[in-house]
Amino acid sequence: MTSSKRPITPEDMAEFVNLSDVQISPDGTLVAFVAGDYFTVDSAAAKRQIWGAPTNGGEARPLTGGPRTDDTPRWSPDGRTLAFLSDRLEDGRPQIYLLDRAAPSISSGVPGEARRLTNLPGTISELEWSPDGTQLAFLLTDCETEEEKRRKQAKDDAIEVERNHKWQRVWTVELASGATRQITSGDTQVWEFGWAADGGFVLVVGAEPYEWSWFMARLARVGAAGGIPETIYSVAEKQFASPRVSPDGTQVAFLSCIWSDRGINGGDVFVMRLAAGDAGLVETESAASRQISPSNLTEGYAGSIWWIQWSADGTALDYIAYEDGEALIGRLDVATGARSTRWKGAVAFGESARSRYIARDTGAIAVLREDATRPPDVWLAEAQGLGDRSWGIADAPPAASPQPSVPGLQWKQLTEFHPQMDALALGETRVLRWNGSDGMAMQGLLILPVGYQEGQRVPLITWVHGGPAWLYTHSFYGEGRSPQQMFAGAGYAVLLANPRGSAGWGVDFIEANIGDFGGCDYEDIIAGVDHVIALGIADPERLGIGGWSYGGFMAAWAVTQTKRFKAAMMGAGICNWLSFHGVAEIGAWDQISYRASPYELGGHYDRFSAIHYVDRVTTPTLIMHGANDIIVPVGQGYEFFRALKDHGVPTELVIYPREPHGFRERGHNIDRFQRFLAWFQRYLG
Repeated sequence: MTSSKRPITPEDMAEFVNLSDVQISPDGTLVAFVAGDYFTVDSAAAKRQIWGAPTNGGEARPLTGGPRTDDTPRWSPDGRTLAFLSDRLEDGRPQIYLLDRAAPSISSGVPGEARRLTNLPGTISELEWSPDGTQLAFLLTDCETEEEKRRKQAKDDAIEVERNHKWQRVWTVELASGATRQITSGDTQVWEFGWAADGGFVLVVGAEPYEWSWFMARLARVGAAGGIPETIYSVAEKQFASPRVSPDGTQVAFLSCIWSDRGINGGDVFVMRLAAGDAGLVETESAASRQISPSNLTEGYAGSIWWIQWSADGTALDYIAYEDGEALIGRLDVATGARSTRWKGAVAFGESARSRYIARDTGAIAVLREDATRPPDVWLAEAQGLGDRSWGIADAPPAASPQPSVPGLQWKQLTEFHPQMDALALGETRVLRWNGSDGMAMQGLLILPVGYQEGQRVPLITWVHGGPAWLYTHSFYGEGRSPQQMFAGAGYAVLLANPRGSAGWGVDFIEANIGDFGGCDYEDIIAGVDHVIALGIADPERLGIGGWSYGGFMAAWAVTQTKRFKAAMMGAGICNWLSFHGVAEIGAWDQISYRASPYELGGHYDRFSAIHYVDRVTTPTLIMHGANDIIVPVGQGYEFFRALKDHGVPTELVIYPREPHGFRERGHNIDRFQRFLAWFQRYLG
């Protein structure tokens, strides 16, 4: 019988609904989340709304109806009010809105009117309720000064680089009066914050309001009265994320590791004591004269924890992690560091440090869940049986998991946003394991061509992930910005390797490529290619490589190190580490990552720059970049293109106007995926 299903196209990928930011109500009866478009049309804002999914079996429905983007839903502690951000005013600036739980939009399914709480200049981001539910805290970026406005009106538009700082600060707004107040002051950039029981905050702060300063950020504290944040902990090289103050205000938990991207924060869990009062110190000495030593509760853990939340009694931290490539829900005893696994399976969860996954009153868990054959949807997990509802102990393997689960939870799917899946053909996904060149154990995924027959040798595309401090999870790789199933539909096998430097196998593994980008991690990837060849699947004469961001760097690096690849795609990649350091918005990350000076002639920056080995390249290489990319500036693409063309290597450079590091426009995404496929078809067959 001939299958009626067809391969995934770039147009299909753009049509999937983008889901994010799950927030379960305290009583566990309603899950709020964001649903909308993956991409914009031209430069217009993406259309996104707040949706709600009842956990009792009712249909999901939109709760808001803004003309552009409604996002960042947050339930009040009593569960009666949903706060969110919306750009629905004519000027397009996000403001805070409130929606009553009893509003018609929640009870009837018709988007209703929300009450606007703020009308502030500047840019609002993040949102968090105070523990008593009387205030909301948020981050607000400074607006233009009067002098800057005067200069703009006078057409004096000279750009003074990193001079006129626009600080991101913590502000609060009272629900009753609408009064706003600036909490943090001074020359301090606030990247993250967490409320404390006394009305103060624990913060992740930087020295300047530019992305590079996050890589040298530190933990700080400010009291309820506000003021200049005082540093309470910092470590050279390490980054911090997700500061969470215990319910009694005596401890703060946070995540730490060496990371490559703000917001992608899988690492170890630390807990540090806090004393009452604004300084937040146990010792009587100031933070400047003495730092507290936190406890690493997960030292040596062979997994990466990326979300934490205190239990109601403050004795434990619930967490979500990736362990050996699989998603895991667990609990960490703060006193002993003992870990309990509640559920583990070959799925992926929608990662958001700000999501509220666990209901306070019932212990029910709501997540965005996907796997190799299903795109993300909202799922609910509850303890099975009549025992402890907040920490289940028995379960049958959920039907959605490709592998048996660890006992603990019973799953139920709450939404079905992707009916088009019934018409789309997918390639089978397999888990692979091999050893790197030094014997270190490696893991990755292999997506086989649609309709693959055992014993066939097929062309192989190795698609390298970004970061590099992230991983290929058990996700659906056929929507949005993930072209792997598109390749499978065109007859290619796709290797998704997790070399050293990837998250999911512990901090030591994440940091194993520090000082060696392009060294052993490159060899790990090549060993994975050899493994697929040895399995009899990959045709060694038809190998391609590509990727975006760090994956683009690795593609450019690979074609200078071997002639085995017959085609390559360098997407927003780095070819010259010195010029990258000089112009990139993250020009501190590379110094930490290489533990070297960019100005050392013949040092690591020269050793690992593909531009210096371009005379070796014979591989036809497609180069793509966004014109407005400030993370990896577009000059990197121009440099490698010119070098390849000067050396007679087949190459094309495609620059997309208006696009940042992660593409936003629908037409551009469809076009680049069509070009990906055409390039590999041209040179791999």
